[in-house]
Amino acid sequence: MSHSKSIITATLTLLLFTTLSTAADLLVDDFTDNLASHRLWETSNSYLTATVGGGSNVLANTSTQGVAEYVHEFDAPKPSTFTVTYVQKAITPQNARAGVFFCRSAGLNGYQLFRHDEDMIVVLKYVSGSGSNIFQARSFDLKPGDNEYKISKRGSDFNIFVNGAYLGSFTDSQYASGDLSFLIPPGATSTIGKITVTDQFEEGSERSSFTDNFDGNGLKYWDLSLKMGTVSVVEADGMMKMTTGAGSVSWAYVDLKADYFTVTAEAQYLSGAETEFYGIVLVGETPPGGGIVPMLSFGIRADSRYAVWTSSEDSLQIGRDNIIWGKLARDTIMVRKLQGSSEGFELLVNGKRLNHERSGVDFKVVGIGLFAYNNMEIGFDNFSAAREGVSTSIKDRPSVSRRPVAAGRSQNPVFYDIKGRKRYSTAAMPGRLPSRAGAAGVYVNENGRDVRVRKDMR
Repeated sequence: MSHSKSIITATLTLLLFTTLSTAADLLVDDFTDNLASHRLWETSNSYLTATVGGGSNVLANTSTQGVAEYVHEFDAPKPSTFTVTYVQKAITPQNARAGVFFCRSAGLNGYQLFRHDEDMIVVLKYVSGSGSNIFQARSFDLKPGDNEYKISKRGSDFNIFVNGAYLGSFTDSQYASGDLSFLIPPGATSTIGKITVTDQFEEGSERSSFTDNFDGNGLKYWDLSLKMGTVSVVEADGMMKMTTGAGSVSWAYVDLKADYFTVTAEAQYLSGAETEFYGIVLVGETPPGGGIVPMLSFGIRADSRYAVWTSSEDSLQIGRDNIIWGKLARDTIMVRKLQGSSEGFELLVNGKRLNHERSGVDFKVVGIGLFAYNNMEIGFDNFSAAREGVSTSIKDRPSVSRRPVAAGRSQNPVFYDIKGRKRYSTAAMPGRLPSRAGAAGVYVNENGRDVRVRKDMR
């Protein structure tokens, strides 16, 4: 009997080992052996130096004009399904477009991934040396150095990962396969660590929930770029403290793409104006060609008022309900939209559903967050957002970025007031000054710069 059990155990072990060993390594280099690396790579130009040792490869382009490559050529047939994983330890200068080049062929054809600014990942597609942007996303998992990047390809599908977190995907069928290199711009130095290439595809999925109790994360996963005027948003005293100056407004949101969801937050009025709104906001993508960011706001006030409005509306329908504590105590705000429900968006404060007429919006929700308007300080706590049917976890943070990256880049700025309401564009009304706009408020262009401050006559 014991002998039979041993045979069964051995068989299962062998099957498990076989299952786990199906992936094949197409390239492995940890840059500890200069001679081993020398056999795997070629330098495309004499002005590229490669210094290998101690688990690092320092690639320095000494030219002031020419781009250089550190190239690995795969045996034929070239891999069409693969996962590239490598560490980039440092880049000099900091914003140099030094990155991995994959599905490469002669004449500078292929795709390049590189880090741009502090938190943006970009993929360019090169055709005969001319690059065009086919993917960009902001990553909250990037560090100053020693970042691990992963690109996985199968057919025309590409998945991007940063430090183990799925960032996003793109689809392109221009190049089915090719070689691999590191592309180093003129005057740049890139220090890379271990690289592996396997013949497997790694699936990626968008995160579907997010929670934050503001107790030590430092607002790492929040986008704080949407604001007007003098604004301070900090993590302090176990809260997100949002302070707005006179004529100012601030939004803070996290990436979360959802059609049906539930979001809750605790809001505590701390000081300032009692007749200005604060609460939960849903954020959309910037329209093609630029423009204001579409938003749907669910706001309460310290005087127990509430309203629901979009950034394109000119007036608010304000209600009142004593269920809102306002300046007396901390309120729990909930916004939800449930699949199959005929109620549309629901706003609940302290467990009671408030009456409003908002059945839907004409934009895709890609971010969910918090906001505070003019001249106040609000403390937010215990924020939680999830797609319908998904439980939230402090460890389950969204990594996919669908941010309104076009905001602030339009050649025809749209001007709007402190309520986020669109007033006019310079394309439609060239030469028109903000002083002639139809509503009072602080007017800014799409770069967030003040244009004119008018006395509020409402």
